Amino acid sequence: MKKKIAIIGLGELGAKHFKELRRSDYFDLVALYDKEKTEDFGPRYPLYNDLAKMYESAKPDAVVIATPPATHKEIILKCIPFTKNIFVESPLAGNLAEAREINYSISINGAKLGVGYAGRYNPVIISLCRELAKDEKIYSINFVDGFSSESANCLQNALIRDLDLIALLSKSEISSQNICKNGDSNGIGVAFRTKSMSNCTILLSNLYPLKRHGVEICTNSGVYFGDLESLNLFKVTNDGRINQRVDRDDYALRYQHKAFLNLIENSKFEGIATPDEAIKLRELIS
Repeated sequence: MKKKIAIIGLGELGAKHFKELRRSDYFDLVALYDKEKTEDFGPRYPLYNDLAKMYESAKPDAVVIATPPATHKEIILKCIPFTKNIFVESPLAGNLAEAREINYSISINGAKLGVGYAGRYNPVIISLCRELAKDEKIYSINFVDGFSSESANCLQNALIRDLDLIALLSKSEISSQNICKNGDSNGIGVAFRTKSMSNCTILLSNLYPLKRHGVEICTNSGVYFGDLESLNLFKVTNDGRINQRVDRDDYALRYQHKAFLNLIENSKFEGIATPDEAIKLRELIS
C-alpha cells in the first residue's frame, strides 16, 4: 500500500515534487501546504496554509519539505509531533547551529529525516560513477558552477552540493583541515585534497549570464568532461575523444522518492543523506 505524503512549499522545487508525486508509484499525495499560494489544485490535492489543520485533515504518513533553507528548522520542528518520516531538500538548514538543533530534535523524538541531494542522481553523475568504478586512480576532480543570482546563499548551497558530489565520486572523505577557501559575494574558490589523495577544486560565480554546472575528472585512463546542465559526458584519451552514454531523462526526484520510501520502510539511508552527513558538509565550509 502506498504511503500518504504531503508537500510543504510550492515554489519552483516544490512544484517539481508535485509533478512527480501526483503520479508516484511509491506515495499517495494527499495534501499541499504553502503560506502564500491560493490557487486551486483540485479536490485530490487540498491546499492548506495551516500545518496543524493539514495534519488533522489529511493525516499524511510523511512529508516533503521544499521551502527555503532558512525555514527548514521551524517547519521540521513543527512536523515532528505529527509525523516521524520527513524528507527535506538540501541544505538541511540555513546555518550550522540550526542543523545541529534539527538533528538533536530528530534523535530524541525517534523521527526519520532524509536530506535530498538531487545532484547525486543527475544522469551525468550516475554515468560518471559507473565509469570511475573501472579506473584505478582519480588524480583530480574540478567543478565549475555559474549562475545569475544576487543571493550569497546560492553560492553556499552550490558549494555544499559540489562537496557532496566530490565525496560521492571519489568515494573518499573530505577533511576540513585540508580546505583552502577564498571568495566574496560574487564568487568562491575552494581547493583541497581528499583522503584518497585526489586534488579537488570548486569554482563558483553568480555573475554568469547563463547557468553552468561542469566537472572535469582526471584518472589513470583519461580525462572526463561532464556538463550537468546539458547532460553530456565525454572522455579524452591518447586515442581521442569518446562520448559516454548518459540517459537523456532526468529522474532525480523519482529516485529520491524511492530512496525516501526505503528509509521509511527499512530505516536505510541509500541515496539520501543522514542529518549527520548534512551537518558534516556544513562544517566543511564553516
